[in-house]
Amino acid sequence: MISPSEFAKELDSIGLNFYTGVPDSLLKNFSSYLDSADSVYSHYICANEGNALAMGIGYHLATQRYCVCYLQNSGLGNLVNPYLSLAHESVYSIPSLLLIGWRGEPNSRDEPQHVIQGETTLGQLELLSIPYLPVGPSSIVKDISKWVHKSLIIEKKTCALLISKNTFSNADPLVSSELFCSKTFFREEALKQIISEFSSSIFVSTTGKTSREVDEIIRAMDNPPPAFLVIGGMGHASSIAMGIALSRKNEMIVCLDGDGSLLMHMGSLAINGSLKASNFYYILLNNGCHESVGCQPTVARNIDFKNIASSVGFKNYFKASTLQELCEVLPVINNDIGATFLEVEIQPGSRNTLSRPTRLPIDSKINFFKMLSGF
Repeated sequence: MISPSEFAKELDSIGLNFYTGVPDSLLKNFSSYLDSADSVYSHYICANEGNALAMGIGYHLATQRYCVCYLQNSGLGNLVNPYLSLAHESVYSIPSLLLIGWRGEPNSRDEPQHVIQGETTLGQLELLSIPYLPVGPSSIVKDISKWVHKSLIIEKKTCALLISKNTFSNADPLVSSELFCSKTFFREEALKQIISEFSSSIFVSTTGKTSREVDEIIRAMDNPPPAFLVIGGMGHASSIAMGIALSRKNEMIVCLDGDGSLLMHMGSLAINGSLKASNFYYILLNNGCHESVGCQPTVARNIDFKNIASSVGFKNYFKASTLQELCEVLPVINNDIGATFLEVEIQPGSRNTLSRPTRLPIDSKINFFKMLSGF
């Protein structure tokens, strides 16, 4: 395996020490190192991959140096616009090094939502004319830096390192003590209360551990509500939920979102609020981090969501920071007209025994249709 510190030091030797990106599980050991006390590198976690590349463009304009932008391969779509319309050699010619977590890598076991993304990653990079180098646990760091030096520094081309699973050593996730508060509780406890209170509603849950916990909870119920698990497409759960709300106005639609997902495409919050759908309930499960991919921090604990919710058109805003507060506020929300924003402050963490959905995505969609037919 590759030592994150050795890898960063080698990139530093060719002038690369400015990092931007969006957390990814395959890169969590490296990004955790960048945030550690031992790191001397500039590191900025961004809302989405396009933002990360744009920050790197700004860094280049200020310094004439190059950025290292890291992401999961599912984030390539967010990166395409600023890359082709700004950074490409035919426009402003501002190259960067991309560190890409290769989820769904061919011939490796992964979740269904990553398979097609993994199979098409090489084709996407080739279409974008981005040279790439696969990197795995046995790769030689000096060979990697030589390739990067030639591609990025000498040829001045945006280039990509495709990082395989288990490439970086040091598996301890980064969990800041600042994320914890003695009065807060865990997401699974919150979800059980929410689903129980809104059991006659339609649920849409965001990607990551939220959907895994929702799946376990509803499978244990005698009469489970319809729930669509947004297992990919980070940041789009609220728009999916709104699409359902606008089309089924006689049912209550509950969106279960995370702070990382909200920040990734925050503009959707403004659109959803402006529509003032009376059957739309937006619930933010705010643990202040990207928990599913390594607990890297977000800025969500420092945001005044009450004022934001009000300014974009939500009728009501509520907040709960303890299980008791949540139990008290849920009946109030359930008896009110929607266009409601509920922020639930929770503590990072989940059970080690948490399972993954057993149905294939297509089967889950068919089951969702069947459950909707009974509403």
